[in-house]
Amino acid sequence: PVFVYLAGYGLSRGWGSIGNAYFMYAAGLLLSRLFAGRLGDKYGADYVIYPALICGIVSLYNIALCRSVWELYLAMTLMGMCVGAFNPLMNVFCILRCSAARRGTATAAFNGSVDLGLGTGSMVAGLFLAKFGYIHIYLAGSVGLILTLLAYTFMLSSLVHRKCN
Repeated sequence: PVFVYLAGYGLSRGWGSIGNAYFMYAAGLLLSRLFAGRLGDKYGADYVIYPALICGIVSLYNIALCRSVWELYLAMTLMGMCVGAFNPLMNVFCILRCSAARRGTATAAFNGSVDLGLGTGSMVAGLFLAKFGYIHIYLAGSVGLILTLLAYTFMLSSLVHRKCN
């Protein structure tokens, strides 16, 4: 929902074109991809996943409450850093939890799940948008990432104390 409704959100706030927000997202994505893999390999995935999720939580919360387009740009940079670090390492989880013969299936299942989540999340957010407004869908996204952080902590973190290969 971050991308799907961002342009409308920017217009509703009177910011006009917010095209640079997508550039800032891409910059954050690139920045995190340059370092996240190496950090995960050297120190373990927890050292990347926790900061990535915290960046996402802060980003969505700030998107909901930002007062200027510059705050939006900063929040989108943080969101790019979240996605750029989180998604590849979660894909590694899928690959490491299966046999070598099933790694292609694991990658396909992961990417299919991401697409399904983005599609259904956008549709559900659209339903809530009309009733609650933009701010609340971004706040709800922040709560969703808090739940993701808790799920990771209790279900996956114990698996990642070994370094990613």
